[in-house]
Amino acid sequence: MTNRISCAMVALLLSPSLMISSTIRAEEQPLVRTTSSQIAIKNLNYLIQRAELRVRSAPHDPAVVADYLEVLLMRASFLNTFNDFDRALQVTQELIRGRPNDPRALLQSARVMQKLHRFSAALSLLNKAAAIALDSPVEQQPRFQRQLDLQYIIIKLARNNTDQALSMLKRLKASGKGAAGAADLAVLFAAAYRSQGLLEAADAELAESLEHWDRITPFTVAWVSFQRGELWVGVDDARAQTRYEEALHYLPEYVTPRVHLAELKKRGGDIDAAIKLLKPIAEGQDPEPAGRLAEFLEAAGENKQSLLYREIALRGWELLLTRYPSTFADHAAEFWLGAGANPELALEWAAKNYKNQPTSRAKTLLLEATLATENLE
Repeated sequence: MTNRISCAMVALLLSPSLMISSTIRAEEQPLVRTTSSQIAIKNLNYLIQRAELRVRSAPHDPAVVADYLEVLLMRASFLNTFNDFDRALQVTQELIRGRPNDPRALLQSARVMQKLHRFSAALSLLNKAAAIALDSPVEQQPRFQRQLDLQYIIIKLARNNTDQALSMLKRLKASGKGAAGAADLAVLFAAAYRSQGLLEAADAELAESLEHWDRITPFTVAWVSFQRGELWVGVDDARAQTRYEEALHYLPEYVTPRVHLAELKKRGGDIDAAIKLLKPIAEGQDPEPAGRLAEFLEAAGENKQSLLYREIALRGWELLLTRYPSTFADHAAEFWLGAGANPELALEWAAKNYKNQPTSRAKTLLLEATLATENLE
């Protein structure tokens, strides 16, 4: 959920003169042409560098900071460059210091808090922003209110308040705000339907979102393919695998679908393919690939290599959880259930995750950790 992409900023990453054919056939979608992933990532990094210079020149300008966060958090979402979270916190903290009562500054800070799953802090900032804007409307108040509402909806979905989220979504849809707005809403409707177990409806909403976004960019198409894959894991793994492969066709550098595809390959008995998928990304800023790789190598009888990657994962999780415990509580629990081999720590992190996000998936993880702990007795 927290990976929602803005069409407006993604469109800046591309140029028709740089278009390179990258096609794949989906069940409901025609062949899609995108720029190459290498060019798109190069352009994204350039935009981040340019936005960084603007932020340094105008650190208290909410619009400048918003543009910077758009590209910075996009890179973190696709490439799992979690050090970008540090910079996102720095710039929003400086923005708030300079504009403590500006609703637009408060909104940007809330956006980062939501991304980091610090939902109580995000809600406090959103409520303050809404109260100030009610007394003193900001420039482009309707647009600001819509952005505020979208943040509220994301948090309601994360906290399993699906009915409230759907009510807000229907109201926003009725107001009608163009193609980009329709894409945002389709993605959030999909999340709501998924939480209700309406997987076909969720899949249809995600497919529809592509009709509103510019599909020249590999980021948008890969993200939608990944989200569609997430719907079917454990229900129709073949369908999930197809979507993950689509995502990686468009954006091979996309970390999370690569990990999830490796998990499906392992589950299907193709452990060599699973290991091959993970090795290129096992020493990045995200410790999850190293943890999964350690687990799979052990299953393949490669114990020496397994221990090496387990140590890499342990160091990564120690660093990451010190900085962002709420953000990665669920993945930490999964690591301790797997390669980390510590069910008690898994239960601790699963409980933290469920307290922060009481969803059905969080509950399932908590039950798995509880059972693993009981099996130690």
